[in-house]
Amino acid sequence: MLDRIYYCPHHPTEGVPPYNISCACRKPNPGMLLAAEREFQVDLQRSTVVGDRSVDILAGRAVGARTVLVLTGYGRQAAEECAALGVQPDHTVGSILKAVEVILGEDGFDG
Repeated sequence: MLDRIYYCPHHPTEGVPPYNISCACRKPNPGMLLAAEREFQVDLQRSTVVGDRSVDILAGRAVGARTVLVLTGYGRQAAEECAALGVQPDHTVGSILKAVEVILGEDGFDG
């Protein structure tokens, strides 16, 4: 079940008003994660952020969530960016299926 989709329509340097602003919701800022925490009483420290960009990993780290970098899409470039930034995802996997397996395995499911 999908309860909500969060997205950030802002960009700090591009677009038109009122969307061309710096904001708390654009990753790597954790605004969207914090909104989910408030709206759904999500325990972010028991949550996992999965993404293929360094900003996904940074946003997850900002709220104390576990992080999984998926090497598809932008993932290989993101792995290099994370290394350059000194940010280490908790897991790096080759596919979204592997990310799910990691999450279920860590949560005690034997899938």
